[in-house]
Amino acid sequence: MQNSYCATGYVPGLFGVSHGPLQFMAYEELKKGYSHYFGTPINKKLNQYTMAEYNGAVDVIRKTFRYEGVRGFYKGLVPNVLRVTPACALTFVVYENVIHFLMPSSLL
Repeated sequence: MQNSYCATGYVPGLFGVSHGPLQFMAYEELKKGYSHYFGTPINKKLNQYTMAEYNGAVDVIRKTFRYEGVRGFYKGLVPNVLRVTPACALTFVVYENVIHFLMPSSLL
């Protein structure tokens, strides 16, 4: 039995969750630059829009269908797939390469 952190998934797990803090750091720096460039206070909300009033999930479905049709349920699907696909592909490539690197060839 091997008692290493690599075997238990601790180290790969750290790599899997490290992107969140990096994204927040980048966001904060971009927000500072944006605020400085436009001369706005840094604590001002960047997205100010009004939200529709809904009375539950069924009301959301009714209003979406009434005002936008079936297409309203799929809004944002293409950009989301384009955003997620490279990350998923990279995850599988890294996983396969790590498996081939760590596992003895007799077990593959």
